[in-house]
Amino acid sequence: MDINDDSLVTIDVSSMSFAGIMEIFHSNHVAQKHLLAGFNNKEVSKETVYEKWNEIEEAERTLLSKWVEAKDSIRQKQPF
Repeated sequence: MDINDDSLVTIDVSSMSFAGIMEIFHSNHVAQKHLLAGFNNKEVSKETVYEKWNEIEEAERTLLSKWVEAKDSIRQKQPF
């Protein structure tokens, strides 16, 4: 674990558990629900919905790809 210049904690994706990655996906799902609720309540523009939704989806695709590749790499190195 490192702390970068923005004072954010970074964790190597290969050290993330299945439960950990599922919690991130769940929190993103909740963020998407709040985004839609904001739009439904006329608090958020359609442009903001599309922009934020795409940001969340891209972050999830990147995280999923890196996590699967890291876990697969570990599996390939294990003898059993």
